[in-house]
Formats: sequence, structure tokens, C-alpha cells
Amino acid sequence: MKYRITALLIAIIILLTSFPVNADYMLSAEGIGQNKRIPIPDLYKVVNEEFVFGEAGTLKKPMDLFIDKSDNIYIADTGNNRIIKLNPDMSLNSIYGNNIELGLNKPEGVFVEDDGDIYIADTENGRVVHITEKGLVVEEFFEPESEMISSGHAEFKPKKIYISITGYLYLIRQYMLMSIDGNNEFKGYVASSDVRMSMKDVLLRIFYTGEQKAKLTKLVPETFLNFIIADDGMIYGTTLTNTDQIKRINGIGKNIYPEDRRYGERTVDTRGKKSIVRNPEFVDIAVDKEGIITVIDKNTNNLYQYDLDGNNIGVFGGPGLNKGQFKFPSSLAVDSNGNLFVLDCEKESLQVFKPTEYCKNIHAALSKYHKGMYVEAVKEWEKVQKMHEGNPLVHVGIGKAFYKQGQYKKAMEHYKIANDREGYSTAFNEYRQEMIRKCFALIILAAVILIIAINRLVNLLKRFSEKEFEV
Repeated sequence: MKYRITALLIAIIILLTSFPVNADYMLSAEGIGQNKRIPIPDLYKVVNEEFVFGEAGTLKKPMDLFIDKSDNIYIADTGNNRIIKLNPDMSLNSIYGNNIELGLNKPEGVFVEDDGDIYIADTENGRVVHITEKGLVVEEFFEPESEMISSGHAEFKPKKIYISITGYLYLIRQYMLMSIDGNNEFKGYVASSDVRMSMKDVLLRIFYTGEQKAKLTKLVPETFLNFIIADDGMIYGTTLTNTDQIKRINGIGKNIYPEDRRYGERTVDTRGKKSIVRNPEFVDIAVDKEGIITVIDKNTNNLYQYDLDGNNIGVFGGPGLNKGQFKFPSSLAVDSNGNLFVLDCEKESLQVFKPTEYCKNIHAALSKYHKGMYVEAVKEWEKVQKMHEGNPLVHVGIGKAFYKQGQYKKAMEHYKIANDREGYSTAFNEYRQEMIRKCFALIILAAVILIIAINRLVNLLKRFSEKEFEV
């Protein structure tokens, strides 16, 4: 009897853990804030999920992940006060944090330079510490002294950190992105979001007295949740806002990613007395070498992927305990082969997602388009179309490629299928101008013939009038 019960329990466990992960889908924009879900083939397959890392054992509330140029993996194992370095095959390489000299306290960020030097956001110690590949301390960065920031180390708790090609240390302090130079000098706030004022705010600040103005609620920039500095030198960030939650910021601090859009999906929290509509909270962002952007949404446990034009490529993941699902995905990174690594703070695991052929074809099409290889891009989109006829990105992508080749009529046909009104309108304007240019000589010739004909008709009428007068 005991064996039967045991066998039954094992069967139930196998059944429960064998359920497929949430089906992948993509978001097709139907208007501002209105998205239609379209089922798609799998973008990624989970090839590994690790819970134990050799002699390092298990993780404890890990918060950050970084992959270097050699595809070595670094984990900020926050709860264990250490940084773990893994080889590309996920075998253990090194552990940083066991020595007294380093003395990490809840580190929540890690960045690695090309030479192997490591920068650690030692969060609860209120510092950023720079160590060598062998673990020797090189320097420390604390909150710099400046009139532009409040004093005191207690509020300086760095989490996400990056080093720019100029050697500046970038980190998020409160709601703004700040930079520090190699001498621990404050260099300023960069890539700050614009503060938007309503007409009411403007009028109040014009007519209120100084005392009344002091009582007004202070307007602050949009809250940055996370950021990275990609190989192209751009700062890619996520903000806690109603729209434009993904930013791509150039060297002069201007967001050049498509604006006036809602990225991700809103959710409704019904746990309280009143339902609360929540905007996405993209707690981390990763960008591959082709500019493909992937973000993690804290509210849905989903991963959302976008191209450089802000088009959604797909959505995958979701809440759960199975492979490919998450309890609280805290960080993600992408290696040189396009594999996604996702760190789960609650499951205390690291999952590896390998792109499928469907995903690779989409990425290849986008890559070739941005490299100016428009004929090749069309061929890649045709491969995608064979795998998924209903993907609107196919016709948008082919339409863009034909547009770049000057084949505006063909571009219009594909934009029409994709219901891309903006693209269709742009192609139509070019097609109209092209027709005018092509017919310009005929138009001029017709005008000349018309003028000659009118002139002759006038002369004939004059002669006829003169003869009538003589009679």
C-alpha cells in the first residue's frame, strides 16, 4: 500500500512539473496603450536551470548578473555577501567576498572591465569597490561631496553600476543617473528625464508668492529603475512611467527611442479593497550586439523583447516554478551567442534561454536591415513568414526594406497588409513624388501642345472674325 501511495505521489509530482510554460506571444499595437496579443512560435528554449554552483553551493537572494566579453558570468549573490564568477559552461571559476579585506555587505551590482577588473556595488556599505581579477582591492568610491547632492553616506546605496568608455562610473542615485570620475569627484546628473508641467503648474508658479511656491509639491524627473551602457555607447534605461518606459539615450542626454508609446502591459491588482492598475516595472534591461532589447517586468514576471524601432518581437516567461517561469526575476544578461541568462531572486536560480530558429531569423532580418543589406533582409523575413504567416513584423520589415530600395509601390502593399498607416503614408508620398518626376516631361510636353493648340485656335478665330467683318 505504501509503495502505491509513493508511486501515486511521484506521478502527481511529475505531472505537475511537466506542464508546459506559458505560450509565447507578441504585442501588435492597435493604438496608444492598446495592444493585441498574437500567438507566436517559441522565441527561446530553456536549456539549463542551475541551483547549485559547485563548491559555492546555493545562491541567496541574488540581485545582479553580468556577462563579460569572454562570456564569463558574474553573479551578485547578495544574501551571501559575495560575487560568484562562472565559466561560460556555468562551472565555478572564482568566489569574491570571503576575505576580510573586501568585507562585502549585501552587494546588489557588479560590472567587469575587458581586462578582468571588477567593480562591485557594495550596497549596504555605501560604496563601490574596485578589485582585480585576483580579488585585490584597488580603490573605493563613496558618495562624492557636492552641493548638487545631499551629504552623508547613509543615503548612498549604489545598486546598478557601469563604467563608460571614458572611465566614468555611472549609477542610479534616487531617481537620477549620476556619474563619478576616477578621483571620486561628482561629474553631474546625466540622461535625466524631462520634468513635464501641466498648465496649472505653470500658472501657479507664476502667480504664487515665494511662501506658497515652497509648499507646492516638488516636480521630479521620471524614476529610473535600471540601465546599462551598451557597446554602441548608448545608455539604455527603464523608467517607472505611464509611457516611454524604455529609453535609449545618446551622448547629449537625449532619448532617441520611439516615444509616446506604452511598452509592456498594464496589470490590475485586485488584492486590496480597490483594484489598482499598475504600469510595467522593468527592473532590468539587456541589449545584444545587434541592438535587440529585452526587459524584465516585475509585475508579470514576463520578458518583453523589442527591436530598435520599438516594435515588440515577443513576450515569454511568466510566473511559476517550472523551467522558463519565474518567481521574481531580478536580473538578465545576454552572451555573445545571443543566449539570455535570467537570475531569479526568489527561486535562487540561474536559467539559460537559447534562441530558436524562428527567433534567430527575426534577429537576422533586423540586423541585415540596419546594416543596409535590404535584399538579404527581405529573404530573412520570408523565412520568418514561412514559420509564422500571421506575424505583422514580417510585412513591416519587408515594407521597410522595399522602401529603402526605392520600391515604394511594393512597400505600400506590405505596409497595407501590416496595417501600418504611418509606413503606408510615407511610402505613398514617395511613390506620388516618383510618379510626378517620371511624368514631368510628359506633363511639360502636354502643356506645350496645349498652349500651341490654344494659340492656333485663337488665330483661327481671329481670321474667321476678320473674314466675317469684310463680308
